[in-house]
Amino acid sequence: MFWIYQPQGIALVLCFIFLVSFTFYKVIQIRNTIQFNIVRLNGIYQVGIISMLIGIMGTLIGKINAFKAIADAGDISPDIVALSIKESLYYSVAGLILLIVSILFYGIIKEWVNVLSIKDSKEN
Repeated sequence: MFWIYQPQGIALVLCFIFLVSFTFYKVIQIRNTIQFNIVRLNGIYQVGIISMLIGIMGTLIGKINAFKAIADAGDISPDIVALSIKESLYYSVAGLILLIVSILFYGIIKEWVNVLSIKDSKEN
């Protein structure tokens, strides 16, 4: 869990908190509004994309640091290289999980808005 304490890990945690709070905000906004534009939901999708980009950036920074440590140490064991590369891949996994969650939230809420709008149009 060392990777969470790095700046990229903190950014991913903040993206997750923002994603969940933004999604709940949009759900409350939809419930209080009869007319709702689906375009306003794009923020949920965009948070997931930003999370994935932060994850890729964290992976690249981790690999750069791993190769820098190899260059500084000279002769190094494969175990240390594998461990540092494994640590750097956690960022990509976390970013990918956030991307998947945001796409799921976006799809579920979009369908919910479509059902509400169809139901509202049938009542009128």
